[in-house]
Amino acid sequence: MQKSTSKKELLEIIKQQEEDLSRYKKRFQDVVATLKRVLKEKDALELSLMVMSKNPKSETASIDLDCSIDDNSSTSSKVEELHSEDGASPNESADHLKTQLTTLMQSLATLSAEKSRMEASFQADRKALRIEKEEQENAMKDLKKKLEEQAQSYLTEIENHKTKLMLERRQREKEHQDHGMMIRELQKLLEEERSKKENVVKSNTDYKRELLAFQSVAEVKEKELNREVENLKKRLLKEQDSSAPLLSSLQQELAAMREQHTAAIQKEQERASEAEKQTKKLVAMHEERVANLEARLAELSHTVGNYDRVKEEDQCAIRKLKERLVQLELEHGDETALKEESSLEVETLVSKLKYIKSLVDKANENAENPVDVQAVLFGDKELMDLNKYANSDHSLCNEEYQALKDEFEEYKRTTKKNSVSFSPSKEDNKEIESVKTQLSIVTEKARNLHDQLVYTVRHYDDKIDEIHKTSKAEKEKWEARMLSKEQAHRARLADLEQQMSKQRERALALVREKDEEINSLKATFQSLLPSAASKPLTSSDKDQQADTNTVSRKSSTASDVFDVTESRPMLHYVQELSRMQIDVAKLRKQKHSLETSLRDLELKSAEEKESFKAQAAVLMSAVARLERCQTREGANLEYLKNVVLSYLLNTDENRRSHMLNAIATVLQFSDQEKISVIQAMNQKLKMLS
Repeated sequence: MQKSTSKKELLEIIKQQEEDLSRYKKRFQDVVATLKRVLKEKDALELSLMVMSKNPKSETASIDLDCSIDDNSSTSSKVEELHSEDGASPNESADHLKTQLTTLMQSLATLSAEKSRMEASFQADRKALRIEKEEQENAMKDLKKKLEEQAQSYLTEIENHKTKLMLERRQREKEHQDHGMMIRELQKLLEEERSKKENVVKSNTDYKRELLAFQSVAEVKEKELNREVENLKKRLLKEQDSSAPLLSSLQQELAAMREQHTAAIQKEQERASEAEKQTKKLVAMHEERVANLEARLAELSHTVGNYDRVKEEDQCAIRKLKERLVQLELEHGDETALKEESSLEVETLVSKLKYIKSLVDKANENAENPVDVQAVLFGDKELMDLNKYANSDHSLCNEEYQALKDEFEEYKRTTKKNSVSFSPSKEDNKEIESVKTQLSIVTEKARNLHDQLVYTVRHYDDKIDEIHKTSKAEKEKWEARMLSKEQAHRARLADLEQQMSKQRERALALVREKDEEINSLKATFQSLLPSAASKPLTSSDKDQQADTNTVSRKSSTASDVFDVTESRPMLHYVQELSRMQIDVAKLRKQKHSLETSLRDLELKSAEEKESFKAQAAVLMSAVARLERCQTREGANLEYLKNVVLSYLLNTDENRRSHMLNAIATVLQFSDQEKISVIQAMNQKLKMLS
């Protein structure tokens, strides 16, 4: 890497030196050209001064100015020849003046030509510099825009990275807190287990002490019994001599005792084998019970899921039934209202008709021309029919009335039946009450969830406010930095403008000096003109006067051009271009450094992301393990309690060893722990035996 960087730096230095060399070559060529022009002007001015300073009588020969520009020695020799030629005739004074005028005109022509050439080159340089300046300004503007866009993009990326880092940091802090809580809980459990272990160790030490006490008592008893046995042996030896039949009886008793002892040992062995079988059966039963409990837990979880699903379906069905009940009640209410309206309309109409008929009958009693109500109601044809039916005591009307009445009664019964069928039963009321209770529970759950949602929203709003505050602070920092950079650039621009103004003043001073020299030459030329103007003008004099007029016009135009172009000299633009090149190089370096810093930031962010992913995977595995431990803990707690109780209450060592195996499987003892427990149990058994 260092070699490659050194090579790059050397190549850059070589390129920079080549550019500097080319720039210096151009400047040197410009300096050489200007030197040649200045020498030309100097030679012309020297010739004009020599001509003007000499006596007109002594000068006869003409001077070639082109040769004087190319070779300074030739001009000096010609001047000496002019000095040497004294004593000419007075008739040649006019020729001398003519030659003098021609030399002056030639010198002025050379000066004006050089001046016009300088002006043309200056104008061309100025145009080229102006074009280059515009191009550089456009390039600077484009670079500034690009820099601003890149700075904004970098700022947005930095803000996004900061927000992501803040979120990830908070998530890590939460996870760290959760894991801290879990570790504390595990430490509590470990402390409890250690306290239990210490209690067990204490109980073991107590048992060992009791065993030692029992052993000491047994040793004392054993010694006493040995003494008694020795005494008995002595007595037996004495009695053997005295009584042989007693010996035989004692031997028989000993044999009987041995038989009894062997029978008791066999019974104990059988009991031990039965106990082992029972313990094996109990272990198998416990294992089956654990498996059944696990299966039951799975079934319960499945049933709980089914219950939740059925509950949701029941809630949907209850909603549908409620909607159906509301619709039926509305329909039933509409039907009853229509029936009541129809019944009320019929009854009211009948009552009104009866009332009107009674009024008409009363009016007919007092009136001269009584009106037949039936004729008015039913018309003439119906009146004839009524007269026909009147003789039969309205039997048909009564029949129709009865039929209508029966239909109306049947309709009422059907409506009552429908109302009875639509009235909710006790079971429906119970279902509705249960649904209402479920609805109240669901509403409470919804309220709790709503409260939790509000709390989470507030929590996240607080987080967002904090993020906004941090972003504002960062924005203010960046704005302050931008303001400081802008102030520095403005100060630098002010310095550059001051330097430009100083350079401009210097160039103007040089131009003024040149103008003063030209004006002095004009004044000397005009002082020589009156002597020639006093004599009569010949054709050659007229030509000379026209030449002088043209020369004066050229000089005036040249001075006007110098006055116009003195505001922007060439040196100022050259210096400005060099400074602009330096600024562009600095901006390129800044851009390169920013790109390298951006790459470094991207690499760092990628590495941090990978580390965060690895940490997240480790933490997720730890969380899964803890969840498994928690789920396992509830299932195995009851079984462990029963096993520990049976271990503490039982006195048989075989059963206790089986129970220890069960405890080790539940608590997931390691192999080393199991071996240490078995060794402790064996030592205990040896001490007891």
